[in-house]
Amino acid sequence: LLLVGLYFKFNRIWSLRNLDLVLCVLLAPGLLLVYQGQSQRREGGTAEFLLKRTEGFEAGTVETGPFGQPQVPLSPEQFSAELLRKSPHIAPQVLAANVADRMELAISVKKRGISFERSGFIMLFAISGIWLIRLLLDPTMVRRPLLEPNLTAGGLMFIGCCLFIFLMANVFVATPNDEDLKGPKGAEALLTRTDTGQQGHEFQRHGPGYYLLSLLPSIPTMPFVDRQTHPNQRVAYATAAKVMAVLSHLAVVVAIVLIGYLHFDNIRTGIGTATLYLMLPYSAQMTGQVDHVLPAALLLWAVVFYRRPLPAGIFIGLAMGVCYYPFFLLPLWLSFYWHRGLVRFSLGVLATIVVMAISL
Repeated sequence: LLLVGLYFKFNRIWSLRNLDLVLCVLLAPGLLLVYQGQSQRREGGTAEFLLKRTEGFEAGTVETGPFGQPQVPLSPEQFSAELLRKSPHIAPQVLAANVADRMELAISVKKRGISFERSGFIMLFAISGIWLIRLLLDPTMVRRPLLEPNLTAGGLMFIGCCLFIFLMANVFVATPNDEDLKGPKGAEALLTRTDTGQQGHEFQRHGPGYYLLSLLPSIPTMPFVDRQTHPNQRVAYATAAKVMAVLSHLAVVVAIVLIGYLHFDNIRTGIGTATLYLMLPYSAQMTGQVDHVLPAALLLWAVVFYRRPLPAGIFIGLAMGVCYYPFFLLPLWLSFYWHRGLVRFSLGVLATIVVMAISL
């Protein structure tokens, strides 16, 4: 509601700015469906796995995990404790059901989560397709009337600072759980050459990128699942992740304001856009995800320095080294510097990639 009140142009209902605002808002339902679906799928799958270990206890057999490692059977009492710890939302339903119906209930929750997740991704894919068409049509537009926010720069700055403080406080008070710490465990196992197969799998599922970042856990900021403190929690890694997440978001906000001030000669537009960034549901949901916000911050600072090819190349190289998707922006930047600055830009990119590769 605040986002619409600050940015929607009520005297120009059919303006392009209003369309962009609506498209930003339409990303929220898909994100929430995906997050809720992942939570239910994880809890249902955990309950199903624990029930199989309970069946092994009754049959006197030892189950094997997904990587061939033996799984110690669970007694009914151990099953109840583990289920309450790992799947707190569906635990009361499963424990209240008959023993014969528990497996069916766990599988149904898992399937419902998969359905929610699939629906969310379909919705996100459709809205992203509309965004793609919108951006491809943008260069064809000749006139773009200046449509500033409905609030003064001072008011926007106050709201933006409050939002930033609340979002970052949410990061600092959060506690990573077992799922959030899988990345650090896998990366640490690879670094210490103690990988057993399972940890490597957990590390690989993060995708290509600068694998040392996997040492930093994702900080949960939307508690759909109760967060339990892991007894072997890597406190140093969690602290580093929180600090890096806060600094990355600060870098994004400062870069957006500087782009408005330096390149558009309008600091009010920069402040308004930065505040809009802090209001977006994606920012609230993914606040603690360093691998999401760090590449975005590096790309924005490349735009800040676009008039200087060497620093811009360094930031693009850093972004490419951290995560793979900025690589697909490289042809765009090369074409921009084709007539002037191409050598300096390419030197910055290659030198940065080499330094990051050596650091690994």
